[in-house]
Order: sequence, then structure tokens, then C-alpha cells
Amino acid sequence: MAKRTPRPKKPGKSRVGEPPKVYEHKEEKLLLRPDVGLQPQFKAKKPPKTYRYDPSLDPARSEVLLLSEGFEADSHAGVIALLHREFVRTGKLDRAQAAALERAWKERGQAEYEAGAEFTQARAGQAVERAGRFLRAVEALARA
Repeated sequence: MAKRTPRPKKPGKSRVGEPPKVYEHKEEKLLLRPDVGLQPQFKAKKPPKTYRYDPSLDPARSEVLLLSEGFEADSHAGVIALLHREFVRTGKLDRAQAAALERAWKERGQAEYEAGAEFTQARAGQAVERAGRFLRAVEALARA
């Protein structure tokens, strides 16, 4: 077997015998650094926005229609499927009204679960308008 020869050392300072350098935390000198979540040196916090509740967007409205006919759904998707089967196919409810409910359900899912989803105020206004038309159609069916 061949004998290994040691590599020559690079010229320079030898670290043997030098005391270790003490690391300085620069953050310690920031005296105005607040605790996490607290920012007393900034402007006062704005009050949280409040929104008016719109009952036309309530999924319980369509469930009431189903319950009045003796049907019960376990999920939003089940409500939509039952509405199509029992009311749209039979002609009791306009297909556009049921499509408005389904579209609102999909858009709600996008707004809640998709990071890049954008909804303008105009688009939200259209959704509320469609929901209002759906609500009026459901109320007319419930009275009949």
C-alpha cells in the first residue's frame, strides 16, 4: 500500500493559542424594539372593520326550502345537489338561480382557500345581487 503524504500547510496565521472572539448581539442595543406584536411607538391601531350581515348569502335559506319538502343535506355540496335534483330538474326553480348559488359557493371557497384569489368590490356586489335574486326565488317557492 502506498504511504500517504501529508499536505503542506498554507501560509498564514496560526489559530492555535488565540483566544476565541466573543460574538456581540447587535439586537441587544435596540432599546426601542418592542415585544412581539406590540408596537407602542407607532400610531394607534385602527378599529376593526365591521360589515353588515346580508341574509341573502345565508346557506340556511336554501336548506329551509329543502327541509320544507322533507330533504336534508349534510354539506353545502349536498344542498346544491339536492336543489338541482328536486327543484331545477322538476322546473320549480330556474336553472340560473341554482347556478348563482353554486357560483357563490365556489367563489367563497376560492376566497377562503386560494392564496392568490382577488375579489373586487364590483365582483362582490354582483355576488350579493345574484344572491338576492336567489333568495327571492326561494322565498316565492316556500310560500307556494
